[in-house]
Amino acid sequence: MKRFQWVILFLVLFGVPVWGAGFRDAGSLYSVYIPDNWIYQAKESSPELNVFYGSGEDELLYFEVLENVLAESSEAFATAALELYAAPGGLPGFELVENLSAVEVDGVVGARCVYTYKDGKDRLLWEERIFLLLPDQRGFSLAYGSAGPRDDGSSLLSEIVRGWRWSFEN
Repeated sequence: MKRFQWVILFLVLFGVPVWGAGFRDAGSLYSVYIPDNWIYQAKESSPELNVFYGSGEDELLYFEVLENVLAESSEAFATAALELYAAPGGLPGFELVENLSAVEVDGVVGARCVYTYKDGKDRLLWEERIFLLLPDQRGFSLAYGSAGPRDDGSSLLSEIVRGWRWSFEN
């Protein structure tokens, strides 16, 4: 029984979520806890992109790494990406819903925002995204997309970030 108590104490002290399953990317850049209802999509994923489908309509969770990002900060990386989304040839019907704000992901400062756009069927989709600039000029983004915000108003990415661990020193 004492071992169980130590495990619970560890989880409480270090803030590791007790829901979901652990996931480590193929490149060993990070590990994260994924909520129970999310399914890894091997066919949609690659060494640079990991995709999960949720149980809700159009629910999508993905993590993407980009090499050789020419930006000085996570905010500059995010600003450049958002400008591309809004430009002709970008995301149709793009609209920024929540401006960029600072967020920390296991010691790395990123930029978070929420936006909407229309898919190929003219449906309005909602996306929360965190942009990060990692060592060696690697860009990284965490994104949660769906038909709209969660019913309870909570942020799935905030939950994901609590269980996020980078494998590099920062």
